Amino acid sequence: MTVRQERSAAPQPDLRLQVQRLLRGERGHDDVDRPLLGLRDRAGNRETIREVGDFVAHRDERDRGTILQQTSDVLLSIQTFLKIRTEGAFTLGEIREVAKANLRVATPAQLSARLRLTRPEARGALKRGLAKVERGEDVTRKERRTIDYLGSAFIWNPDFTDTGLHRDLADALVEGGYLLSGERLAWKAVQPFISLCVVALMNGTKLVLNGSNRVTLMAGYDNDDGLIEVKAQLQFEQPGKQIWMPFCLYLTALRAEEHCEPVLLAGPRQWDGHLDVGDDRLMPVT
Repeated sequence: MTVRQERSAAPQPDLRLQVQRLLRGERGHDDVDRPLLGLRDRAGNRETIREVGDFVAHRDERDRGTILQQTSDVLLSIQTFLKIRTEGAFTLGEIREVAKANLRVATPAQLSARLRLTRPEARGALKRGLAKVERGEDVTRKERRTIDYLGSAFIWNPDFTDTGLHRDLADALVEGGYLLSGERLAWKAVQPFISLCVVALMNGTKLVLNGSNRVTLMAGYDNDDGLIEVKAQLQFEQPGKQIWMPFCLYLTALRAEEHCEPVLLAGPRQWDGHLDVGDDRLMPVT
């Protein structure tokens, strides 16, 4: 893949040419890399574009970004979940930190189902409840329920999906004049290729946690639906044992049996080595 190191917010008329190439079926990694890289400084609140654009610029190692935050939060969540069940005792400071992490990771649907609260409402109940506990005051039932759930549950979710990425990318391209409104339907045919290019891009990248701990991202389809995904390989110690836990950070809607070369389906459901994309199918780099 082509990796460009510069950051520039200047207009990039060549992005229209890249979009036209993709629509014509002339698809190479550069045609995906360049729009993502060119749009990352103009993405607004579309964090998926900024995050994947940063992966294009810094392919081998990442020490910041939403994926790193999600990985750190999930690691803290599982470590706390296991510690509570083995040791029981926990400080208020530890509960506060894991509750904040779980609040970032939880989806609106999870917060609604478990707490019947929106994210801002849950954040407010958590803040008020923890402040009352610290002062030795009684908390309300809503505050107690919020603290108990966010302070002790193990919550994990992908950082983003290809569905969200495609929505954000199409919107940003239309806003910038690089994709015409009338081309949106044709653009859908390009989306599987983009999804797979992002998988190949992220596969093998190392995330740097806490300054030194490195977590490797690995692509595969080791899930109940056989969907292509990228997982972080978390590893940490608990008293008397080593814990290894993979969890999904980027989930696609593409079934491996339809979008992978047979050689990738013949072995393990997670893949070592570099990947490439051709004809809307993942293949190993040999």
